[in-house]
Amino acid sequence: MLVGLSLGALLVATTQAVTRRSLLRASEDLETARAAFDRSLDSRTQSAAALTRLVTELPIFRAHLTDARLAADPATITEMADGYRRQLNAAFAVVTDARGRWAGSPGWPAGTAPAPGLQAAIESAVSGTSHREIVAVNDNLFLVVSEPARFAEEVLGTMTVGYALDDAVARELARATHCDVNLVAGTHKPSSGRIRFNGQDVTGLRPDHVAKLGIARTFQTTHLFDNATVLDNLIVGHRLRTRSGLWDVLANTRRLQEEERLCREKAREALDFVGL
Repeated sequence: MLVGLSLGALLVATTQAVTRRSLLRASEDLETARAAFDRSLDSRTQSAAALTRLVTELPIFRAHLTDARLAADPATITEMADGYRRQLNAAFAVVTDARGRWAGSPGWPAGTAPAPGLQAAIESAVSGTSHREIVAVNDNLFLVVSEPARFAEEVLGTMTVGYALDDAVARELARATHCDVNLVAGTHKPSSGRIRFNGQDVTGLRPDHVAKLGIARTFQTTHLFDNATVLDNLIVGHRLRTRSGLWDVLANTRRLQEEERLCREKAREALDFVGL
């Protein structure tokens, strides 16, 4: 009984240690993803702001804001804005006059009221200050960049463009953080879609279940136990292929002994393969 309790306590302690390490790794993954997202967003923002600023400095753009006939024709302003929207690969564009009144908005969802964040960006540009914002529109997120169109110190109007933070951004983020690997390995659960491996749906499976199918990922820390030998760590890695449990340990069953022998053989084969 005492041996059983001791082994049980050891099992609990080991589980807690592994859990703490797993939580630490998940936290590190989250910080890496957040930093990569910030860098990606900052890069996109700077590029979008520079290109939008170039558009507002074009004489033809300013002419559309200052010529009374052009400025009073929404179709003309919309056509002009849509041409620049396409060149900038933006989801939508909004051109306003010097008071912030919308003159053209190609790509903006029909019947949708201006989002508060979008309106705040436009108001900032009207006051002469460039503005960047992430805005939710109909359950979708957009990176919004708003720039004033100036003549000397006078603000003639504004141009605002919105870029969808969609699957393309997610793929870029996945490449930067290896989140695609985390999804396949079961470390993170996908928000949509399905993951298949050898024809089998593995979406949402626990990492240990995925590993048993033959998929696993390694971290910068490539072993679980700092004080264990290389051989012992390799033996632990092969435990995914064993079936013995706590009762086998307590009774020292034949199955346990055979699996111990097999694990040790596989570990030594791996060491021989790498010349250790």
